[in-house]
Amino acid sequence: MIREILLGAGITYLVILVIQIGKRPSTALGALAAASLILIATGCYWYSRHESVHKWEIVMLWAAILLFVIYGIMKFLGVL
Repeated sequence: MIREILLGAGITYLVILVIQIGKRPSTALGALAAASLILIATGCYWYSRHESVHKWEIVMLWAAILLFVIYGIMKFLGVL
């Protein structure tokens, strides 16, 4: 069931990226990169074993946390 939910979430996010490209064509490169990563991640999750998927879930979780911290620091310092 988790795979189906992930697939649905991926499709939903891809639709949002398409809408974003339509409203702001200048974001097309970033949206295409994000869409590619979503498709690759969803495909890898859909077709791989549970043990290896768990390892990558943890890596992605910590990567997201690290990126959020970097964003916060950059926002605090006035870079963004």
